[in-house]
Amino acid sequence: MSRQRRYFKAILKTEDDIVLEEGYACILHEERAVQFRNAFVPLMKLGTTAKIVRVMDDQETHCFIGQVYLSSSKLLRIVNVNDKLLTEVELALSVETSIKAKLRPILPMAETFHLPIGKLIKFDAEVYSISMKTIKFTSTEKFSVGAQLSVTTDSPIQLKKVPVEVYQIIEFGHEKTGYRCRILSLPEPSNTNLTEYLSKRNQIFPEYIEEEEDLEDVENGI
Repeated sequence: MSRQRRYFKAILKTEDDIVLEEGYACILHEERAVQFRNAFVPLMKLGTTAKIVRVMDDQETHCFIGQVYLSSSKLLRIVNVNDKLLTEVELALSVETSIKAKLRPILPMAETFHLPIGKLIKFDAEVYSISMKTIKFTSTEKFSVGAQLSVTTDSPIQLKKVPVEVYQIIEFGHEKTGYRCRILSLPEPSNTNLTEYLSKRNQIFPEYIEEEEDLEDVENGI
């Protein structure tokens, strides 16, 4: 039987911030643990304090501090990690998805279309990645960086008029354009719906599958 874990880029450090190795890490929330993997992982003594630092866009975003529980040449696990931080990072992870969405320009943009309030034009879009802070979608419509839109979806997640701002444009071809957007606010019940959706998706959509047999090899680690 195999377990599925979602891994993110990470750096393994000593308690004194000495970089030991770059690789990938995942959160084992039920065990209050974080696991680091790579083709080679320096061995560390059990009980030693270590840091696993999440890296996103070449920036260190979260630092997990815990005691080494398992150590082998390919895997290291730290335990007794702060619960609140674990939850925050799980929800910050973007998940790949495919959700039909409706977009409405927020007033300043709507005014450029000379549209009356209450009769704003709707644009079709497809959300292909989402987190608690960002939404990425494709659309046949053209928007500029800084454009503010409201996003509404129905299934598998219900979001209602969530305001976003475009911060990057990605060329997908002649027919569609990709947009990366910041979520400006998450009013209820959209906040609760998105939290629940991400919690479930982050548990079942890994970047690769970790086999149970791999963990047996490290039970006798130093």
